[in-house]
Amino acid sequence: LARLMTGLQSHPKVKRAWLAQKVLREFPDKELFVLGVEFKRTMGLATGEDQALHELANTLEFPGELRLFNVGESELSWMRKVLKRVPESSLL
Repeated sequence: LARLMTGLQSHPKVKRAWLAQKVLREFPDKELFVLGVEFKRTMGLATGEDQALHELANTLEFPGELRLFNVGESELSWMRKVLKRVPESSLL
């Protein structure tokens, strides 16, 4: 978790992040984690967020399967709300 936090903190576009484990009914032995990231906006514009998400996906170190999502996008605001309700999910 420390390496994940360091990677998130060192990225200049990351504003907030939440991490939660997803329970898979079909595969109870498999660990899957969801990382929701909210990026800083420049003058209210979402510029370079896709590239920043791609960079994070390629550089973050995590000991398990990790799925990243830009929860700052309006169509994924529901996911940000769900992640916020998970106890101790807030990383930044």
